[in-house]
Parts: sequence; structure tokens; C-alpha cells
Amino acid sequence: MKNDQIVILNDRGIISVSGTDAKDFLQNILSNDINRVLDSNSIFSAIFTPQGKYLYEFFIVKSKNGYFLDCDNEFTKEIIEHLSKYKLNSKVEIKDLTSEHIIGIISFDKFLEIQNSEKKNTQTISHNNNLFFVDPREKKLGARILSNLEKLHITIKKLNLRISDHKVYLNEAYN
Repeated sequence: MKNDQIVILNDRGIISVSGTDAKDFLQNILSNDINRVLDSNSIFSAIFTPQGKYLYEFFIVKSKNGYFLDCDNEFTKEIIEHLSKYKLNSKVEIKDLTSEHIIGIISFDKFLEIQNSEKKNTQTISHNNNLFFVDPREKKLGARILSNLEKLHITIKKLNLRISDHKVYLNEAYN
């Protein structure tokens, strides 16, 4: 993917998990360590059944009030229902923010440019009120932008990006 390209992923869902018990709540459900999710680091994680059967996978990014889960939109409602089963008396709020936020992908090199402009050497950064994070699975998959829908086009303009077809990303990322 070229430095001036962004791919908009309209098939991604965004779930917010917030509240005073959000960290402990997620730690008891996820396959990865929620303690690794910081303002400076994001993770890729999954949910399995007690027998070890795979159910869902997603990225987890720290938010001001808890965490964002970047998941396949096909499973957003199912994930919310699944998490809600374990809520019990936890002080946790689980919300679908898909209609308000969107995910974009930029090249790893473009992320490095933004990282340098912010003078931060972390895998997750906040830039122009958007969250940018390197795909923790593989750097060649680029970096993701979690953005409010209204702010994404402003960010695209400020970063001199042009919207590219998702096939470009898939061809380059998986070849």
C-alpha cells in the first residue's frame, strides 16, 4: 500500500466496553492479556468457549472510558450478546458504536510519519482525535485508524490521503 492511500473498512464494527469493572471483566473473558492494552499499545484477541472452540476475534484499543473492540461487523451484535451474558453485577457498559465510528487502514510507513510528527515511539497513538495503531499481527498489514465518522474526512485531507479500494490492501497485505 502506498503512503498516500487509505482503505476504508465499512465491514468493521466498533464496540465500547466501559465502566469501573471493564478491565477485570474483559480479562476474565479474553484470550489475551488486557493489561497489555495501554494508551501506547493495542492487542489482537479472541473469545473461545470453555472447551476451547473459537468464537470471535477483534482488536482492542484503549479509550478514555475503557476499551474499543474493532470486530467484523457481521458479529458485532453476537459479541455484545455474548459479553452481556457475563456482565452479571459488573459495573460495565457495552455499546455498539458502529454507526458513529469507522476503521481505515494506512501503510506502516505512513504510520511512522505520523508517529514522528507526534514525537511518539509507541504502537498506538492519538492524532487529531483519532486512534492510530499498528496491526499487532504483522506490520506489513499496516496501521488502523479508529475514527469518528465526522472526523475521518478531515483526517484524510490533513494527511493528504486518497481513498483506495480494499482490494489494493488485500492484494498487497497477503502476497
